[in-house]
Amino acid sequence: MAEVNINKLGEAAGPIVNMLLQVFAKDGQPNYERSLLFAAGLAGYACHKAVWELYPELFEIAATDKGKRYYFGDAVNKFMYEGKYSVTNFCSGIYHHMEPDKPVPDYRVIAEYIVTQIGNEKYGIWHKYKPEEVYPEIKSCWNGIYPNMTAPYCTDAAEWPVLYGIVLENIMKYAMESGLEALNATKEEVYMMAIECAGFLSKMDDDSI
Repeated sequence: MAEVNINKLGEAAGPIVNMLLQVFAKDGQPNYERSLLFAAGLAGYACHKAVWELYPELFEIAATDKGKRYYFGDAVNKFMYEGKYSVTNFCSGIYHHMEPDKPVPDYRVIAEYIVTQIGNEKYGIWHKYKPEEVYPEIKSCWNGIYPNMTAPYCTDAAEWPVLYGIVLENIMKYAMESGLEALNATKEEVYMMAIECAGFLSKMDDDSI
């Protein structure tokens, strides 16, 4: 990856964060659950799309007995879980900022859980949202905002997960500051929710639904 202009991507993230907080708001109150779902979903989708753009041959594809296909491998894991600019590192950074006296939760717990749920027809993200229903919404949102809110600010596809990792980081911050009661969650659970949704979406494509 070329040198990342983190300041430029941080500025680009602001309007996306505001959009996610406003578009789901009701009576002037943010819907933190939907905002977090979409921020995490977009971050995971960005990881997946970046691999398709840069290293499609590195995907490891697993098919279920229903004919659905899911996408694994080191390339997508690098964007999602590993390194300074991974989605998980942004999530860990904001958790540490919000809870400086507590250890950051082990993301591997939820990452391993995701793998066990691939092909489980009863699985729901956060025990609630069916991935096959979330995926089309995330894809539609990505396509809608890509021309004006993503492409002009990213040097190449490797910066897509960085941009949306920053978006997710900011939505998590708002959720941890003001949305815990609405989410009925702790800050640790918000962290795990973000990793779960992003991680699952990073493995999905059109043939996963």
